[in-house]
Amino acid sequence: MIDLRGLQLKILNFLYRLAKDPDIRQAIADLMDEKGLTQDYRIGKLKEHVDNLDPNVSLRALEQSWKLDGSYAPEKHLNVDLTPTTIDYRLLKNYRSDDELLAEFPRVAGGCDLCGNPTDLDFCEDCQKQHSYLVARVIKARVDSKKEEPLATQEAR
Repeated sequence: MIDLRGLQLKILNFLYRLAKDPDIRQAIADLMDEKGLTQDYRIGKLKEHVDNLDPNVSLRALEQSWKLDGSYAPEKHLNVDLTPTTIDYRLLKNYRSDDELLAEFPRVAGGCDLCGNPTDLDFCEDCQKQHSYLVARVIKARVDSKKEEPLATQEAR
């Protein structure tokens, strides 16, 4: 038994690929010109319909003209990923003091101080990009805390 639906889909797919081929598109354009359906003729016909007294015809023709010249806004699609993810709420919190900030983000040996991913730096590139304000605040808090330490403690390091 022949699967007609599957055969139809294969034929449509083949025709779609053919229609995208530049040589096929040029051949169709040549045939249209040969039969009198030149671009100028089609634009003239479209203008006749735009000027039609029937508003339904006129609006439809205007819509087609906007699509043809690219001024018609294309449809916009938004893909949203709704899979649950874990959120590190430390990144969202409003820290009121440097001590609170430093307690929440201690130094991580061999890893990012925010996410813990392996890195030679204090903060990985992703965290530097995504959380630049927080990274700057942690660095500033660390620099400021070193200034406040007694000189003997700083030299011991």
